[in-house]
Amino acid sequence: MKIKWLGHASFKITTKNNTSLITDPYSNDIGLNFPNEFADIITMSHSHFDHNAVNAVLGNPVIMEEGVHNYKDITTRTIRSSHDEFSGKHRGANNIFLISADDMNLC
Repeated sequence: MKIKWLGHASFKITTKNNTSLITDPYSNDIGLNFPNEFADIITMSHSHFDHNAVNAVLGNPVIMEEGVHNYKDITTRTIRSSHDEFSGKHRGANNIFLISADDMNLC
């Protein structure tokens, strides 16, 4: 497994079978340019522009939503959380993703 930091909260995870997942793609509006990266899968922790710029990712990626999902050799599971200390009343809900691939678990 390869893990590459793409900036802000975004990472690209590539399995030994070359399946790729990008977490939290961001808009260039944050002051960083999102790199030209292809992915099979996208996860987004929440729906703010600095975590959900799916159009910035190349290819035709599958967007993993809440729940348990299997795609190729990657399994994702979501853990619901709040994006603030007021049970999400100020900034909304948040998803924490458990990503399983190559006999490893990432969270």
